[in-house]
Amino acid sequence: MAMQSKDIGIKPARGRILVERAEVETRSIGGVLIPEATDKEESAEGFIVEVGPGRIENGKEQPMQPELKPGRYVYFSRYGGNKLVVKNVDGKSRECVILNEDDIIAFKTDSNLS
Repeated sequence: MAMQSKDIGIKPARGRILVERAEVETRSIGGVLIPEATDKEESAEGFIVEVGPGRIENGKEQPMQPELKPGRYVYFSRYGGNKLVVKNVDGKSRECVILNEDDIIAFKTDSNLS
């Protein structure tokens, strides 16, 4: 389950998005080890935790895209953003990344994820 912003006390500034990275699967459903995932490659996907208020363009604040909302599963540029390790209220460390709005490249369309 994705963490919520109230669990960590971080609010992104301006046109930035806080995303909790999804864990890389190392085994298939049948239990077979997936070699590509064993090199600890960071995933470039995850859940949006919190969204900043918007970016400044030509001296005016532009709101974020309506699709960018907490809980939404997104795919992002592998080398974009800044890594951040945060602890939530239960003390668990979670790997997050703070991205610019333009670093989000796609949304998951599964009806179970909004």
